[in-house]
Amino acid sequence: MTSKVLKIFLSAFVLSIIDNGMIIWCVQSNREIERLQNKISRFLIYFDVSKFGKKERRNRGNRRIVTPYYRKYDLLTILERKRLLLLKFVYKFRNNEIFNSWFIRSASATDERPIFKPCLHKKMLYQQSVKWNAIKEWNLLLKNRSFNIKVDLKRANYVDKIKEFLIKDRKEIYIV
Repeated sequence: MTSKVLKIFLSAFVLSIIDNGMIIWCVQSNREIERLQNKISRFLIYFDVSKFGKKERRNRGNRRIVTPYYRKYDLLTILERKRLLLLKFVYKFRNNEIFNSWFIRSASATDERPIFKPCLHKKMLYQQSVKWNAIKEWNLLLKNRSFNIKVDLKRANYVDKIKEFLIKDRKEIYIV
């Protein structure tokens, strides 16, 4: 299987299912998401290492860095996909009448950096909601000074810029 075929395979059978179920994954803890991410990472390693023989494949006891595989195949992790989905959600519905009660601008918000009032709740269940996570991700993105684009870009350009930012902001990915 070539790298191009692998990318098509992952897009068709793995990433499409994850993207369709992303609204469910948005409310899961990072630990639960990492379990699924590890399965994808192991598949990528198995595919790449199987070209070099069995000796390398048996090395399971050590932590392995899988970030180069994600760069090589131009993939986003599930957590990055989760952040992207939440940011696209806010971008799309921030001026929508239905979500007026969700996205209330804070006093320090500007047109270039429309920060929303965070939802303050003490219950963990509320902190797993789509609303809380979406506002948290949006505000974190806009408070980050290295992310320097205007919010009024066209949607396609905005999504591309966010993907670039997520990849640039990526930390090393390990599996055990």
